Amino acid sequence: MLFDKDGTLLNFIGLWGSWSEYFYRHYKETLTGKGIKGEMASYAELWGNTHDETGEIVAYSRNGPLAMGLTGDLLSIIAWQGYRLGLPWSEAIRLARESQQLANEEMERLCAAHPLPGVIEFIKKCDQHNVLLVIVTADETSEALKHLAWMGIRRYFKVIIGHDRVAQGKPFPEMVHKACFELALQPDQVALIGDTNSDMQMGNSAGVGGIHWAHE
Repeated sequence: MLFDKDGTLLNFIGLWGSWSEYFYRHYKETLTGKGIKGEMASYAELWGNTHDETGEIVAYSRNGPLAMGLTGDLLSIIAWQGYRLGLPWSEAIRLARESQQLANEEMERLCAAHPLPGVIEFIKKCDQHNVLLVIVTADETSEALKHLAWMGIRRYFKVIIGHDRVAQGKPFPEMVHKACFELALQPDQVALIGDTNSDMQMGNSAGVGGIHWAHE
C-alpha cells in the first residue's frame, strides 16, 4: 500500500498551512523593515489558501502550489514578490531562504505534524494484516521521516520515497516504480492512496492496481 503523506496521513493545514503563513508573514515583515514599498500578493494568490473572516486558514487548493509544489517552487514564488517590489533577485532569494528557515524552525518547535482522524487505527490494522506500507511524497525524504516520527507511525513504513530519491517526482511514475522495485512487487500489485491530481496522475501512469482518493 503506497501513501501520499501531506493531506492523506497528516493534517495539511496544521502543518503546511501554518508553515506557509509564518513564511509569508516573516518575509513581508522583512521587506517592510527594509523600506520596500508596495504590497505582496495575498496568501490565496501565492499559495491557494482560503481564510475565514477572522483571517484563519480554513482550506487550501489541492491543485495549488502549496499542495503540489516542491519546496524550491514555494521559495521561488515568495522570492518573486521581493523581486517584483524592487529587490535584486539575489537579495530576494536570500531573504526568502532566511524566512523559510525561520518557518522550518517554528514547525520544529511545535512538532506540527498531526495525523488525520482514523489514520493511526487504519495504519495499525494494515500492519496487523502484514500489509507492506510505503510513503511516496513530494516532500524531502528526511522531512517525511521526521513528520512520521512526530506522529508516532514511522516504524510501520517499510520504504520512504521523497522527491529527492528520484529524478522526476509527481506526477511522473518514478516514485511508484522505485517503491515497487524496493518491495520486489509489480505496480499492478500495489494500491495508491493520495489527495491531489498529481497523486492520481502518478498512479495512473505507473499502472498501479488501485487508486483511492483521500479527503482531509
